[in-house]
Amino acid sequence: MSTKQIFGVLLMQLQLRVLHLQKICGYLKSTALNLWLLGFEFPETIMVFMKKQIHILCSQKKASILESVKKSAREAVDVDVQSLIGHDASTVGYISREAPEGKLLEAWSDKLKNSNFHLSDVANGLSILFAVKSNEELTSIKRAAYLTTSVMKNFVVSKLENVIDEEKKVSHSTLMEETEKVILEPSKVNCKLKADNVDICYPPIFQSGGEFDLRPSAVSNDELLHYDSASVIICAVGARYKSYCSNIARTFLIDAEPLQSKAYEVLLKAHEAVIGSLKPGNKLSAAIPAAVSIVEKDAPDLVSNLTKSAGTGIGIEFRESGLNLNAKNEQIIKEGMVFNVSIGFQNLQSEKSKSKNKLFSLLLADTVIINKDKTEVVTSMSSKALKDVAYSFNEEEEEEKPSRKADTNGAEPVISKTTLRSDNHEISKEELRRQHQAELARQKNEETARRLAGGGNETGDNRSSVRTSAELVAYKNINDLPPPREMMIQIDQKNEAVLLPINGSMDMVQNVGGGKRSAYDPDELEEEQRERERKNKINVEFQSFVNRVNDLWGQPQFNGLDLEFDQPLRGTWLPWACLVELIETPFLVVTLSEIEIVNLERVGLGQTNFDMTIVFKDFKRDVLRIDSIPSTSLDGIKEWLGHNRHQYYESRLNLNWRQILKTITDDPQSFIEGGGWEFLNWKLLIQNLRTQRSQTKVMALPI
Repeated sequence: MSTKQIFGVLLMQLQLRVLHLQKICGYLKSTALNLWLLGFEFPETIMVFMKKQIHILCSQKKASILESVKKSAREAVDVDVQSLIGHDASTVGYISREAPEGKLLEAWSDKLKNSNFHLSDVANGLSILFAVKSNEELTSIKRAAYLTTSVMKNFVVSKLENVIDEEKKVSHSTLMEETEKVILEPSKVNCKLKADNVDICYPPIFQSGGEFDLRPSAVSNDELLHYDSASVIICAVGARYKSYCSNIARTFLIDAEPLQSKAYEVLLKAHEAVIGSLKPGNKLSAAIPAAVSIVEKDAPDLVSNLTKSAGTGIGIEFRESGLNLNAKNEQIIKEGMVFNVSIGFQNLQSEKSKSKNKLFSLLLADTVIINKDKTEVVTSMSSKALKDVAYSFNEEEEEEKPSRKADTNGAEPVISKTTLRSDNHEISKEELRRQHQAELARQKNEETARRLAGGGNETGDNRSSVRTSAELVAYKNINDLPPPREMMIQIDQKNEAVLLPINGSMDMVQNVGGGKRSAYDPDELEEEQRERERKNKINVEFQSFVNRVNDLWGQPQFNGLDLEFDQPLRGTWLPWACLVELIETPFLVVTLSEIEIVNLERVGLGQTNFDMTIVFKDFKRDVLRIDSIPSTSLDGIKEWLGHNRHQYYESRLNLNWRQILKTITDDPQSFIEGGGWEFLNWKLLIQNLRTQRSQTKVMALPI
């Protein structure tokens, strides 16, 4: 095939792609004019704008609709459309790039071309007409942006995390179809917009595996989502509200290489620089130099990979062609303009040798409104910070970290879930844990329903005579404690207390001051080594003591005491029947029989720590929140809760528990009928919302 033939084929493919996008999303200048001027689409209608008249050729039905605007047209329309047509009666304005559709328009087009009129393309004039938005138009764009951001944040990100975490095989096209359905049903992402008023801007775009197209006409192919080490995933979502568009694009990094992280940080700064340049009075041509200056300063080797455009105007049209953010556009930015700021790096080369990840691209896009005093990024609710888009699953790195921890304090490391995500044994273990939690959830909801139906807050234990933890106070203050005996267990019969030497006996104790010392001081290193040896010796002695007491406790003479001997779960620092903090203040002892459920909050693949909220069976009691637990302890806590048959949930955010518990106690019947605690199971809600929405009464609880 000759070069000319190849060029012809490529040109045909490009034309077909543009026509495909136009047909799917309706981005025709004539359609935009109809919507902007009349609020309706008028296909197969000819509108001729004269100096003082507008002639419209259409069907009888359309003519009856237009009757209502005849009287008020002169007063309501204060736009000078004469400049688009021109004052010369021999000149006719038309939109050159739009092919006529329908017999009426085809006949009109033929007559026009065969006439003696001078034809002038008015597309740019219409773009200027659409450029500055009214307050009503800006409201529609903000609502479209809210929907777009909600879909990206609450569906796309969660979906990707679930696919990656469970190693599912899902194609880009499948993700596209699922996301499109969510856009068209805003309630699925808790967005209170009427479905009749929303539409897609374009089919959502998912790309990975080394094949990237940063153009708006890109499509999601049928290849599987690629999320191996050094993978890059690009997602772009656009939604319309009352025909007005918004757009967002995010790039997610999986076990990113240094080059990928560096390039992303530079792109993020360049993107912010473009947004910062969009001020009333500035030229559109200033946008690209603002980005280039950042790249030249921070990563000059990547300048050639930077996209030549930084986006376009956006509104009724997804791409307002007259407002391209390129180096040649001398248009002046005005208050009320709206831009889709879209910038990226194309065809960067990875340090990895794997063919799928050898080439990668990066893309960021946000919808930006130009106000008088400041620029408003209306899609900012979806974070683009590196810490929120970079996910770490690298097994070698994760395994090194706990091994170093073991060297410093002798403790057996707790491996995180992400560390073992490719280990088949651990994956099946996670599945068993999930199934176990589902059964516990059913039992917990039944138990809670019985308790609420009875109007009480009993703990559910058979031991009705057991006192609550608030009543078990042996000493009102530290001065009442008996004199300590070094490393000896003391029994205070008067106050019914057993005093144990705790310091150094738990794995979680670390030398806080060690991190402030110089790593190169031999004396300090020896001191740290002695401290580690001392702690290890105490731990061994304490474990030996626990084992001996456990053996004695099984003898017949102790059976009638109605007491249980408790010891930590093997391999963790957590006990069986209570949760304790005896090293640092405030000291804490929580009996497991008091716990209703546990909610693990701020849990995400990109988080280094999380919070644990304990909800007690007494709903009048405030919840207990333990903050900033290292993410490496997440699996250990889940294992411990599962062994103790306690139901736990996970959430991305901290919840308003005081209001939630008040809502439950005010209307317990609705809480029970709405599925009980399953409103916290956000993964299940996302998967089943379509069917449950029409079948299940769900209680509205404040989050």
